[in-house]
Amino acid sequence: MLKERVRLEANTELMERIRDRLSKVFFSVNPLSNNFKNEFFFFCAEDAQFDDRCRGKSDLEIFVFLNEKYEEYKKNLKFTND
Repeated sequence: MLKERVRLEANTELMERIRDRLSKVFFSVNPLSNNFKNEFFFFCAEDAQFDDRCRGKSDLEIFVFLNEKYEEYKKNLKFTND
């Protein structure tokens, strides 16, 4: 249980660093309502591949991952709003 908590905290810290560094550029290309931006980043951080695809990677590699998650997130939003 402690290992899981440490993993979650590490992912949250990574997600916050990515959000601080890339959100302005990312959302200028991929529009999303302000109400959903933080939720989007938590959605990304919950992905099983988040750590492997983002930790120690270039901003470009992270941007590709975020784009993939963005398309998935938009589909989920559309599904919940239908």
